[in-house]
Amino acid sequence: MGLATIAAQVIFIGFILVFSGTLLIAYKDYFIRTDESFREHQELIKDRTNEKLTVQQASYDSVNNVTTIKINNSGTTKIELETLDIYVGQERIPRFNENRTLTLEYEIKNPGIFDPNELLSINVSKRLAPGEHSIEIFTENANSASGVVNV
Repeated sequence: MGLATIAAQVIFIGFILVFSGTLLIAYKDYFIRTDESFREHQELIKDRTNEKLTVQQASYDSVNNVTTIKINNSGTTKIELETLDIYVGQERIPRFNENRTLTLEYEIKNPGIFDPNELLSINVSKRLAPGEHSIEIFTENANSASGVVNV
């Protein structure tokens, strides 16, 4: 009677392992397909909006602790300034923060809107440690531009 109970438990545990392994493989495939679908959709949005940002210049003023970034809207879509996310190093500079100033240098068409072929100057007041720091600017549709500033 003891051997039959042990054999039944071994078979039951084996069944659970096989079932959970099969379930894990199925869900792994589901997550991979979902991730691929998300990336394809993201590329489709980028193609439809045709947003393209180009970092023209990135510099750091160590006297005033100000990072200056010049960005060109080289796409064909207007971009609202309030929708830009800015990262200096790995730190996000929040929207509507007094430490970041966005100024359109060559305003061609719409006042206050980052139109195609316009140049945007971003000033971020933040002390940076000596070394190399990455700078990334993201639009609301996950299009981005990146650069590097050396301190």
